[in-house]
Amino acid sequence: MSRIRFWQGSRSSKSSYKLRKELRRRGYPCLRIKAEGSSYIPRSSDIIVNWGCTNDKYDSAPATTLNKSTYISKAVNKLSFFNRMEECGIREIPIFFTSYSDVMEWCESNWEEGMLIYCRTIITSHSGNGIVVAHSTEEVVDAPLYTVGIKDIEREVRVHIFDTHIIDITQKKRMGSERREEEGGITINEEIRNHSNGWVFAREGVCISDEIREMAERLVYFLSLDFCALDIVETRSGSFYFLECNTAPGLEGTTLIKYADALERKIQGI
Repeated sequence: MSRIRFWQGSRSSKSSYKLRKELRRRGYPCLRIKAEGSSYIPRSSDIIVNWGCTNDKYDSAPATTLNKSTYISKAVNKLSFFNRMEECGIREIPIFFTSYSDVMEWCESNWEEGMLIYCRTIITSHSGNGIVVAHSTEEVVDAPLYTVGIKDIEREVRVHIFDTHIIDITQKKRMGSERREEEGGITINEEIRNHSNGWVFAREGVCISDEIREMAERLVYFLSLDFCALDIVETRSGSFYFLECNTAPGLEGTTLIKYADALERKIQGI
């Protein structure tokens, strides 16, 4: 039986731990590779699951590596992610700029009441880190990437893809008042939709159009990733936009089981 090793560098991840635990429950020898001082020597029969790590230490190992660090680096960098989408013919991305002068010039002609500019001071961040939300041109700060806020959002979905096929779809929803109290009085924030601002993922009754499905699977193929989760927003007018790519997505409940199932199929097919 193949040994399964998770490579996530120095980052801790509850989802990675839960997935390893589930695979061990199924009888697979599954461990985490230590970031420092590891005695691990890859074998050709090993399967290395790279959980969001950009350190390329094992990219050239004789083992089978799921999600090479080289491709993760390009996917989690929001600017290279947008550029890669344009290269593969996908135009459904937010309006973005890479210089302060360009975004200010655009605002002079296009600014409207209620518009937001997301100043992304860190282009490899996650969970909303490094984002300064500008409600006016006076609040725009220097950043390597700016995105224009999307108006009239109907919903935001997360599409989980493994081996270029969608395995799960969830939707970001506001946390209920009882749940917020349990989580320590979290306040809902419409501008940055993450868990710390009172948003959670739900799956009941969530579906996407064939167009979004086909485009999402094609994008992951062009990103050369074995698995990831794409965040997509849909507007009330029917438009949709790809926001970012998650290579170490949060996993709970059914989503966790679906990743374990997908990994098990992959292991058995190698």
